[in-house]
Amino acid sequence: MLGELIQFHSLSELPDSQVTFGTTLWNPTGTWRSVKPVHVSRFSPCMLGCPAGNPIETFIRQVEEGDVDGALASIREENPFPSVCGRVCFHPCEQMCNRGSMDSPVGIHRLERWIGDRGHWDPGMVEITPNGKTVAIIGSGPSGLAAAYHLRRMGYAVTVFEKDREPGGLLRYGIPAYRLPKNVLDREIKTLREMDITLLTQKPPWQEDLIAQGFDAILFAVGAQRFRDPGLRNQDGEGVWQALTFLKGVVEGKISKIKGKVVVVGGGNAAVDSARSALRLGGDVSVVYRRTEEDMPAFAEEILDARKEGVAFTFQAAPQAISRDKEGRVTGVMFAPTREGKLDASGRHKVIVDSDKSFTVAADTVILATGEDPGDLPWPVALKEDAALCGTDHSHIFVAGDVIGRQRTVAYAIGWGKRAAVAIDGYLQKKKVDFSRIEIPNGAGISMRAYREGLTLPEGDTVPFEEVNDFYFPEVKSPKTKTLPLPERKTTFREVVGGLTRTQAAKEASRCFHCGDCVMCDNCLIFCPDIAITRKGDGTGYEVDLDHCKGCGICARECPRGAIVMVEERL
Repeated sequence: MLGELIQFHSLSELPDSQVTFGTTLWNPTGTWRSVKPVHVSRFSPCMLGCPAGNPIETFIRQVEEGDVDGALASIREENPFPSVCGRVCFHPCEQMCNRGSMDSPVGIHRLERWIGDRGHWDPGMVEITPNGKTVAIIGSGPSGLAAAYHLRRMGYAVTVFEKDREPGGLLRYGIPAYRLPKNVLDREIKTLREMDITLLTQKPPWQEDLIAQGFDAILFAVGAQRFRDPGLRNQDGEGVWQALTFLKGVVEGKISKIKGKVVVVGGGNAAVDSARSALRLGGDVSVVYRRTEEDMPAFAEEILDARKEGVAFTFQAAPQAISRDKEGRVTGVMFAPTREGKLDASGRHKVIVDSDKSFTVAADTVILATGEDPGDLPWPVALKEDAALCGTDHSHIFVAGDVIGRQRTVAYAIGWGKRAAVAIDGYLQKKKVDFSRIEIPNGAGISMRAYREGLTLPEGDTVPFEEVNDFYFPEVKSPKTKTLPLPERKTTFREVVGGLTRTQAAKEASRCFHCGDCVMCDNCLIFCPDIAITRKGDGTGYEVDLDHCKGCGICARECPRGAIVMVEERL
């Protein structure tokens, strides 16, 4: 039972220290165990934060391995616009990154941009099997184009109708070129055309036309384009712009110069984009917002850049009226101071306006960035109560994007486009879609790859920082990218933020913890005191010899990235 007897015949044969020369296989200590280690695949926190459902950990690992083309293919399983998103998405994924609890988050959006700019992806590599069904999409913003892309991958013939001269919607006409160069947008839209997606511009569709063409399903992805009118006195007339109209005029070259003082009313991204654009056209620009700076919906990075470029900010002032001279020219904006009231249902403080203490800010031009709401749909339909299903009271008509979404960002719009594509596929293929199977647990995104291939997503929780063994991760500073010098920003719409170099991308990728995903580092194998962990013969992971594992948990504690959990034994 004990195996071969080991004997020492003299003191000189004894080892210098305690050491085992025999085997412990005879002693099945697994019966001592109350918990056992299980190697698992868990979602990294960054993926929970991505509304577009990007496979973040996967593409970062591929960058580490030097496979930029593979990384691009992985992203395009979910998102057709990596170069765009890498520039304009305000990376909620990075707010969730565990690395941020150690030094600073991994620059996920910078890696996504680098992959999109440097990788090669041929649409011909995607196997598309036509299914004979046709879909019309009204609106070519990020939501409509994302839906078109994924529907095409599933075999549908897709036609996109756009009322403007060029496709892109908000991406083209609402985001300035210093943030998103239009050649970058054109390059990624070209990919959709190469997949035989039909893009018809200057074609506002009519209900009768679409019915006559016999489309099997229709998607409304028309965005939020209705101006939220503040109704100021003397608002109508020359010298006052709506923010999106102003930004579109700049893109189209209809507005090329601004003189004098410019007052931008509002605190969202459209306000900051308008302010920075007006600055580049020659204006002396200030932004006035009725709440505090902490309440501004605009992203902090944009506010910081605007300040650096010379935009002034005033807070807690509500607009009351536009001042004009006898000729009708704008001379200023009348404001009233505000203060915070009680919290409202949204969790924000109510704004209390002290109209008895008004003051005037001098202005030659006023840009109203007071928000947008969903506009009228191409024809009347009623939305279904469960917005996540993207349906309407017309079974063949669906909606997506800002029409139903409250979080109005590019990444969320892409996520809505994906949901709509799945809903349309379910309708046309007469199958019930279980969104819970493809939803990233506790996250906003869905996995199109899981939907197309019938994959099962990991279940359970994500990996908190407390489960990351940071001993194995030395501090590595995130590389800095070049930015356009401040003097040049005031006179040009050239892109402000530069991209990573190949060396910087490799360094940034190396900072990733790969939370919740085994990378075969062998720590569990090395530290197991019972030698109960071995590599699988096919190299895909590890096996635990439960006859000898005592359940001590050392393997789980030494796992750098939370890919081992201790599970209670059940009789």
